Amino acid sequence: MKTNQQTNSTLNKTVFLVSSIISIVLIVTTLIFPIQAKNILNNLFVFIVQYFDWYYILIIVVYILFCIIIALSKYGTIKLGQDQDKADFSYVSWAAMLFSAGIGIDLLFFSVYEPLSQFINPIEGEALTQQAAKKSIETTLLHWGIHGWVIYALVGMTLAYFAYRKKQPLALRSALTPIFGRKLTQGWVGNLTDSFGVICTLLGITTSLGIGVLQLNAGMSHVLGISTTTLSQIALIIFIIGAATLSAVSGLKKGIKYLSIFNMILALLLILVVLFFSNTLFLLNAIILNIGDYFQNIISNSFNTYAYLGPSANTWKGSWTIFFWAWWIAWAPFVGLFIARISHGRTIREFTFGILFIPLGFVVAWFCIFGNAAIEYFNLRLINQNAINQPEMGLFMLLEQLPLSLVWSIIAIISAMLFFITSADSATLVLSNLCSKNLKEDQDAPIQLRVFWAVCLGLITLGILLAGGFESLQSIAILAGLPFSIVIILYMVSLTKSLSTEVTYKTVNYHAQTANWQERLDNLIAQQPVRQQKIITQFNPIVQQAISEIVQQLHQNNVLTEVEHQNLYSHLKIFDQNSNNYFFYEIKVSKYVRPAKLFLFPSPEESRTSLQIAVKLLYQSYTIEDTNLHKDFIVLDILNRYEDYLNAKQEK
Repeated sequence: MKTNQQTNSTLNKTVFLVSSIISIVLIVTTLIFPIQAKNILNNLFVFIVQYFDWYYILIIVVYILFCIIIALSKYGTIKLGQDQDKADFSYVSWAAMLFSAGIGIDLLFFSVYEPLSQFINPIEGEALTQQAAKKSIETTLLHWGIHGWVIYALVGMTLAYFAYRKKQPLALRSALTPIFGRKLTQGWVGNLTDSFGVICTLLGITTSLGIGVLQLNAGMSHVLGISTTTLSQIALIIFIIGAATLSAVSGLKKGIKYLSIFNMILALLLILVVLFFSNTLFLLNAIILNIGDYFQNIISNSFNTYAYLGPSANTWKGSWTIFFWAWWIAWAPFVGLFIARISHGRTIREFTFGILFIPLGFVVAWFCIFGNAAIEYFNLRLINQNAINQPEMGLFMLLEQLPLSLVWSIIAIISAMLFFITSADSATLVLSNLCSKNLKEDQDAPIQLRVFWAVCLGLITLGILLAGGFESLQSIAILAGLPFSIVIILYMVSLTKSLSTEVTYKTVNYHAQTANWQERLDNLIAQQPVRQQKIITQFNPIVQQAISEIVQQLHQNNVLTEVEHQNLYSHLKIFDQNSNNYFFYEIKVSKYVRPAKLFLFPSPEESRTSLQIAVKLLYQSYTIEDTNLHKDFIVLDILNRYEDYLNAKQEK
């Protein structure tokens, strides 16, 4: 995302006013009335968990089934873009950015806290047993695995489809056009959807930032002896939000990108350190066992509402499963937009399974290694109950058991700080862009708007911490996820409706029927593509002559046509005689940037740029080899596609 100061974007006043008023109310309430705010959040938490726990569990299963069915169906081969489009990024680059999008400071916070909590205080079964240890990792992987990533996949796939396939703005509202129509989508329905997106992003990110403050404060207390107080938390929030604001305002996106990559390297280093400085053979065996348990029980765990445990299970479900499902949903507008942005040119199938399984490998390694190591150290009485009484301290208590523990703790603090800054920076830009309209693809919202949302992020994070710490953060996440879960249901309906209109013509390879076969044979023998300059100079006269000859013949048969010629672009419409329908044929020269081979060291864009001749029909698009850039081939290609169009009409 590049920042362009000379943007013609305008403020979407409705979205901004609705979201900012709600934000200001949250700030005022939590800062001035922290006790009352805590009580309100607790009451909302109890209400939602009591009456909507079944809904959260069921809707995640529905999301999973929908994504898998779409990916495996005939629609799975449809590209998130035009048929001739290529992926913008190589698999290595794409995978690296998926990690950076969905992995944050929360992994550091929960790496020890959740597995150890499930081991010491399981919802069912006897605590502190081998079975409890196995179940604790299995439950943790459930909360961080496919079930969460499918939400990102569903939102990202829908947004990318309507942006790149249907040529609509990359915005939350665009995906609702098939249901409500363009007028409502550009009006109050779209404003309401974008407002939901802003609030969900704000509260979801605030939850992570609040956890980040607790984690950083604990690390500094552990390493530097800085006490964990409200004053130190305020100082941390001011520092981090200030750094994120400076980054967002200055547009140092390349710097943030490389910081994210560096942070992933630090995370991988921590994994390897814990693996090789702990009981390595035990951890390797445990990983294999945990993966088997996860996939073996994934269906039953997905539907488990613990109904027979009675009301006593509500507190556990609210603190864990319902909290995580709501939190993933609250993050979906933010991460979904980012994933859509980097997935242009992927098919629906490779997009879906890539999102579901590429990050899963890292998640499995992280929690199996940290979780099993923590459980083993707890059994050896090297880690005590404080690892869950003070969850932000769990990671540092684990690292304390390793050689050079101070070094690894400092690395963990640096990693937490970088996660914190990059999350706040990206959230500031996304919030600002959601409140803007008429943004071009390479533009971001005005600086003033970014500063406003950065300040709001900081103040809301501080207010929620003052209103009850981690428990209030859980409550706010559960509250944020509920309304946007309904928007995701609408996305499913909208995507299904739009995909059903996709038409695939019965096409035949007509290359062998080219009239000027001698020229084609010479081109095939030479196996040398036409140079880019030759394409530029020959395209217009060849294509215009081909279309002109067809139009002349059509007019002799009283068939209406419409033709438009521009530089390196032409289109032809052939209207039906008895209806308002028409055949559409568009041919143009497009620039194509091949994916970089490496994410860290991409080759210059100029060295990866080539030209391609692209054809677009009403429901299909494809490319033409540059060796076929001559009049006879273009004429024959138009006639063949027109025949496909007439045959498709008759079949209907």
